[in-house]
Amino acid sequence: MRYLMSIITAGLFLITANSVLAEESSGSSDSEPLFIEFTPLSVSVIQRTRVAGFLSVAFNLVVENEEAAAHVERLRPRLRDAIVRILSRVANSRLDINRPVDVDLIRAYVQMAVDGVLGAEKARVLMETVSLQPA
Repeated sequence: MRYLMSIITAGLFLITANSVLAEESSGSSDSEPLFIEFTPLSVSVIQRTRVAGFLSVAFNLVVENEEAAAHVERLRPRLRDAIVRILSRVANSRLDINRPVDVDLIRAYVQMAVDGVLGAEKARVLMETVSLQPA
């Protein structure tokens, strides 16, 4: 009888412990990063005073919580403007239409623009696609 009572007590303890762990793990899903999608941006590549091609960039921003996501949504127009300005500068000074585009270079410049608007390390840039097409 004593053996049976200890098995029942251990079983109840395990059931309780499992339900507490399940609640904790469901609560930790709130701390997963959030992805904010931006519509693809396109800028002209100007070489020798003419449009030589087009740079198209699609990316997402990764933030840590809902508050940061709301902040990004409030500043979305400023972010878009800053990113288009920096992409235009890069497209006209650092890119050659006859060579492959350096995705890491583009990501670094987009990250610099995002950091300039939001602050350092508030959001991380994840590149989806980068393409450089001749005109």
